[in-house]
Amino acid sequence: IPVKETVNITVEEVDLSFMNFSGHGLQLLNSVRKLFEGGRIQTQNGVMMRLIPRVIKMENSGVGPAFCRSIGRGILNSAETDAFVNRPRSLHLGGNCAIGDAGTVALAAALRLGTPPNKYTKDALIDELDLSSCNVGDAGAEALALALAFNPYCLALLDLSNNQVTDEGAKALGRALVEASRVKFSRGDESALVLKELVLDNNSALGDEGANALAKAVACGAIRSISIRSCSVRAEGAAAFGKAIISLTSNKKHRGFVSIDLSGNQFGTIKPRKKKGAAYSATLIRDKASSHIGFIGKSIQSRLKGAGVSMGITAESDDDEENVMSGLIDSPEEAETENLIESSTRCGARSFAGEILNDGDDERKGKLRKDVVFRNEETDDIISNVRIGMRQCCLDSGAIDALSAAIIGARKVLVDLSIDVSMNPDLDSAVENALLGVNGAKLLSKLADRHLNALELLQHSRKRAELAAAAAASRVHTEIGFGSAFDDYDYDYDTC
Repeated sequence: IPVKETVNITVEEVDLSFMNFSGHGLQLLNSVRKLFEGGRIQTQNGVMMRLIPRVIKMENSGVGPAFCRSIGRGILNSAETDAFVNRPRSLHLGGNCAIGDAGTVALAAALRLGTPPNKYTKDALIDELDLSSCNVGDAGAEALALALAFNPYCLALLDLSNNQVTDEGAKALGRALVEASRVKFSRGDESALVLKELVLDNNSALGDEGANALAKAVACGAIRSISIRSCSVRAEGAAAFGKAIISLTSNKKHRGFVSIDLSGNQFGTIKPRKKKGAAYSATLIRDKASSHIGFIGKSIQSRLKGAGVSMGITAESDDDEENVMSGLIDSPEEAETENLIESSTRCGARSFAGEILNDGDDERKGKLRKDVVFRNEETDDIISNVRIGMRQCCLDSGAIDALSAAIIGARKVLVDLSIDVSMNPDLDSAVENALLGVNGAKLLSKLADRHLNALELLQHSRKRAELAAAAAASRVHTEIGFGSAFDDYDYDYDTC
């Protein structure tokens, strides 16, 4: 009997989205698994046919963990045969809430264990895995993290947007990407890149801790594009990405394009002020300091009271304390500086820029001021092109000034930085274009220079505050010593 040849039919995409397959059971699972395994079917004419889709879309189709387990078996089977060459490359399962952590763990197990027939290949098992809006939590994220750490070639793009991933899941992914980068180097791969793109948008419980871990993955070159839009990233998380950009310049193997999208995270200062101060606001710091000073003052006063020594004006209540403290800020310049300190602490854009500018390095700021004048000089030594998204982040004019200075300062470390600040309040198109690098060089210079002036004012104010604090501490020590003298000579004047 002659062996009939198999006809391979390659199609770009099979889209079965918005079809409810929840009741089709085993037949559907076997059919989809065969797409990965390279299974053949016989037509009515007796011809053996193998359907090879590059992209499979089954979004909002009612599938769950059983479907994911079937796909996982198909991925493993294809990796062990020549069907790996003709496997589907992209799998879109977004909107299937029933998948959850159980289905994600099943897929992650296949990605972790799947090894291509040719162990020297650098092709990913799945180029793109979309699990957006699939009710994935930290358990699912951690399972995918294990897969990446164990098998750095299992994925190229991962979408976990609109899920329930928190800081714990993000930290697991960040650590896994760093570890996967090391594994690649240990296997002789010169590239540190593990994922081309990671999408974690709209995971509301993902905050600064998770952002810090992911920033470390960016810093070591393990990821090229990351999107954390509309999460809970604040100043600390934004600063971590600024530090990561500087770290990229330490190794020229990380040369290339990097995209970091932080849009929709409300780390700006244009928003209604809450009654209680932020975690590191000047108001809260002052309140804590006042509490400690009040305690020390009462202790000293109780010791001197019997000696008939007065400490002068004291603050018996918060209102009295406000009146006493108000005398420490006499000039409008100092009041403006206090506002600047509070904004710098709370604002993510300023914190991000501060890491690039290294605010404490006077020599570097001096070089930056020169670069404000000579920034139009072109260079061919750029190591990285970095695109930052900060749309709808409630940025004020001070934040825009800081970002302008960061763009100019980044060129000193051979980074071509552009920032998208559209959809922030009260910004015109000229400013937006300037930060994107589209014309506006003079405007960018003006904004950056204004920020440098503000930094000098802030530095001057900090020095004055340090001197004032030292003087206050000296007075306290003197008064404590004065009280001790009375304790040592406690005479009974009535007996004299």
